[in-house]
Amino acid sequence: MTGVGKSAAGNTILGREEFISEASPSSLTKTSKRGKGEVCGRRVTVVDTPGLCNTELSGEKLRQEMQKAVTLCDPQTHAVLLVIQLGRFTEQEKRVMETLQELFSYRVNEYTMVLFTYGDRLRNTTIEEFVRRDTNLQQLLRKSSLAELNLVLVGMSGVGKSAAGNTILGREEFISEASPSSLTLTSKSGEGEVCGRRVTVVDTPGLCNTELSGEKLREEMQRAVKLCDGKPHAVLLVIQLGRFTEQEKRVMETLQELFSNSVNEYTVVLFTYGDRLRNTTIAEFIRRDTNLQQLVQKCGNRYHVFNNECMTNSDQLTQFLLSASVQLEPCTAYGTLKRAGLSSLQLCLDVKEIQVKTACRLRAGGPSLYNPLRQSASCDL
Repeated sequence: MTGVGKSAAGNTILGREEFISEASPSSLTKTSKRGKGEVCGRRVTVVDTPGLCNTELSGEKLRQEMQKAVTLCDPQTHAVLLVIQLGRFTEQEKRVMETLQELFSYRVNEYTMVLFTYGDRLRNTTIEEFVRRDTNLQQLLRKSSLAELNLVLVGMSGVGKSAAGNTILGREEFISEASPSSLTLTSKSGEGEVCGRRVTVVDTPGLCNTELSGEKLREEMQRAVKLCDGKPHAVLLVIQLGRFTEQEKRVMETLQELFSNSVNEYTVVLFTYGDRLRNTTIAEFIRRDTNLQQLVQKCGNRYHVFNNECMTNSDQLTQFLLSASVQLEPCTAYGTLKRAGLSSLQLCLDVKEIQVKTACRLRAGGPSLYNPLRQSASCDL
């Protein structure tokens, strides 16, 4: 809606004053406008749009501006950020998803993340507690995201796949200990509620595992997909910081042989042992290694890092599943922006995870990344 802080949120993401944002009795944004920038080493496009239910625009003009917004994201829209001002939830906002479906498509909710502004108003209240107090807000959040999150962990033996799975689930689900040989010889799934959301994690045998034949490894990878009910939302390629072998240099080719040619479109590189970075950022670390850069680029520059010295730290898990996010029954997706602004780094984590959770749908014969106003493409996993 008008006045909720859309333009200010866009400026925060881009780290500069791209869009006009100031107190005004009327809407300052009457046309869709695009801003581009590099956020955490990643090229990001943000499109600001007129307020929904804008009294200064006809319904037809508003529809045209929303269609223009999608074309400004060419070649594809990864996520729709529905901006809500904390402490203000109007009757119009209660039916905002229906409005978005009328303006875009009935499936726009699958790619929508609720972004709360004025997070400083929470004071000593968490965003989780705030949402639980408002039934209408809970209903909106349930409409705005996927009902589940299915993740498949892949990588070489000994890189920390099982430990990463345990970190995501918040318990010792998979065997993880020092061993001279691989401890994971079959695909195994674990389920749990993470930040209020149902998450399935599948641990798999190490790629190029000398204890398994090529055919057996292929069977286990196919089994991993079945353990996700045939629809994994993302493949997490686990890489141990400081260890990047010849086999890992061609790991995407291996995954394409085991899964499908399009698996890279749904792959996120998950670095473990992030404590080894010390005073170096993960972006700087990647830039130092051409082979690592090429791997990350093949995965659409989607990556995250876990600190092995803080594996029980809930903060890094929250960042992984969407920083400051809460998932309510059956699921939600949202982030918060403080009035003073959220750092570009934090927003970078948000945007990367939005891609994984709400834009990348990996399922047999199902839709893949698409623009809400364009026909979806199928993938062959």
